[in-house]
Amino acid sequence: SEMLFFLIVSAAAGYTPDFGTRQYKEGRSYLSGRMGEKIMGDNISIDDDAYHPLQTGATFDGEGYPKSKLPLIENGVLKSLASSRISAHRYPDAKPTGHELPLPNPLGEIPNNLVIRAKGSVKKSAEELV
Repeated sequence: SEMLFFLIVSAAAGYTPDFGTRQYKEGRSYLSGRMGEKIMGDNISIDDDAYHPLQTGATFDGEGYPKSKLPLIENGVLKSLASSRISAHRYPDAKPTGHELPLPNPLGEIPNNLVIRAKGSVKKSAEELV
């Protein structure tokens, strides 16, 4: 439940760098080394989706690259990371996803259109969801 709380507070502040490729690869993310691991309850899935009807803002990133829907967590499992052309150049397994901040940017990629989906009743507490 602490991880979901941290994620929600970070997202509310507009700052979720732990899902960025550079932070992950450089060991600066609390998620580093946890790809494919269960990090939340089975009932939690989180996407970064600039095209969701309740989201606002640009559909391209600071490099001008178009944003794409990105499933970060699926059924509690860490599935993917936000990336950019810079990270794709540095790390062969990274593909740009349209999540770079305007340059120059020492922070790396940041998903800022989070959509949290919870299976089951939406009237549950955060502790019940995770």
